[in-house]
Amino acid sequence: MKVIADLIDSDFGVHSKKAEKFILRRAARVVLFDSHGRVAINYNTAERFYKVVGGGVEKGESILDAAKRELKEETGCCGKNFKEIGLVIEERNYDSWLQLSYCFIAQLEGIPGEPEFEEGERALGFKVEWLPIDEVISLIENNVPFNEITHFVNVRDKSILIEAKKVFENL
Repeated sequence: MKVIADLIDSDFGVHSKKAEKFILRRAARVVLFDSHGRVAINYNTAERFYKVVGGGVEKGESILDAAKRELKEETGCCGKNFKEIGLVIEERNYDSWLQLSYCFIAQLEGIPGEPEFEEGERALGFKVEWLPIDEVISLIENNVPFNEITHFVNVRDKSILIEAKKVFENL
């Protein structure tokens, strides 16, 4: 899979001692397009930032199955025509975290349903918004990160969306 971005915390001005051992997390992320070219994006109302749909791959689960599950959980939607767009590598020395995000685009299948957010996501006021991809990219570019994690989320998700737009336009 093509590497979309390879991020390290020092890229964001966070200077941490190199981690001796990392916790590896594999994640699947999906940019879901509807028939109008809008994308489903999660908005964290408590912390005021946008996030591409996705999350961790569970033990014994394929990456594609994780992408489909996360899509259903975080948007209430099913997708079709999944296409790989690339991999984002996040090396976060400050919390000894190495995250590999396997990224896809898909088209909306059927009618959007209701998301089934996890308790923590509900507590943060997560909601799904359908917006033109250029608007989402702009919102993320103009978001002011309030901690190290949102630095990574902003740069990671902007990279994913830019690549998703390229792939979508060439379908």
